Amino acid sequence: MSLWQVEGSAPIKAPPRSFIEKFVRRIETGLLPGSPSRNRYRVTEQSGDALSFRAEDWWTAIAVGLNDVQLTADPGAARYSIRYPRWSAYVLMGGAVLGVIFIAVLLAIDLPHYIEQHSTSRFPGLTTEQNVAIAWAMGIF
Repeated sequence: MSLWQVEGSAPIKAPPRSFIEKFVRRIETGLLPGSPSRNRYRVTEQSGDALSFRAEDWWTAIAVGLNDVQLTADPGAARYSIRYPRWSAYVLMGGAVLGVIFIAVLLAIDLPHYIEQHSTSRFPGLTTEQNVAIAWAMGIF
């Protein structure tokens, strides 16, 4: 299992074949409530007791994170494996962009002077240098 994958199971009451058929219909009519433009899934493989589906586009992949799903229905339980590499890439890229912006702002302003002039921007009881160090730690983290 990777960082961008989760596996598990959930109890079901329906017979396996019926569960899979109903799940396919649900995918075709809109798996989740909300905007149809961010709810586009396509069945990639189907058998009597198994189903695979994936997000058709990036909007769907990043809106929910269900990028690639394998579902197997057994009597009494459904096993699933969800991979979300596109969602993970989006989150990592977004975090990197925000980090670069934050660091650029820290470099662009006179941070020690700003902290000294604006008492609400400092942590009480810490020196200006300690407050600057905390700001940089937040930017780098």
